[in-house]
Amino acid sequence: EDREFLRTLHRVEEAERLWSAEGGKPDRLLQRGRPLGEAEDLLAKRPGFIDKGLRAYIIASRSRAQRAARLRNLVTAAAVVLAMVALSTAWWAKRSQDEAKQQQGIAEEQRNLVEQQLAEARASLIWSKLEFRTGDLRPHEVNTLWELAIAEPAIQAAFLRQMNENRSLTLKFA
Repeated sequence: EDREFLRTLHRVEEAERLWSAEGGKPDRLLQRGRPLGEAEDLLAKRPGFIDKGLRAYIIASRSRAQRAARLRNLVTAAAVVLAMVALSTAWWAKRSQDEAKQQQGIAEEQRNLVEQQLAEARASLIWSKLEFRTGDLRPHEVNTLWELAIAEPAIQAAFLRQMNENRSLTLKFA
């Protein structure tokens, strides 16, 4: 155990000499994991063998490792927050898209209903003119009735029903 202690002490002292010789560059500090763990064990188990310079080196290495860990945690937290924002934005966009499609469907149904009501109103107007008129229908009125009757089965049925009920109207289609 003493030999392992001495080997570890020698490795850490050598690393500290390089760090000091290069002006205390951060990239020469002990990396987290085994190198820093062994140095911290030296400091904890046999502090009497550790001089002031080596102690400063181990503490600087620990501080750098802690800062790096905090930075990793911060980056991880930021990534989680960004992912949550992205997911909530995607959910909101999908929900809005679904609602827009639903509203579009309602609008199309209403437009179709209005178009049908307009067609029925136009047909009723022409029929009322036809019943109170003594002359023949104008060509554009005949075309309008025929177009409405072809386009809308309900109007076609009403058209044929009225023609069958009042044969005198048929003569006006001359």
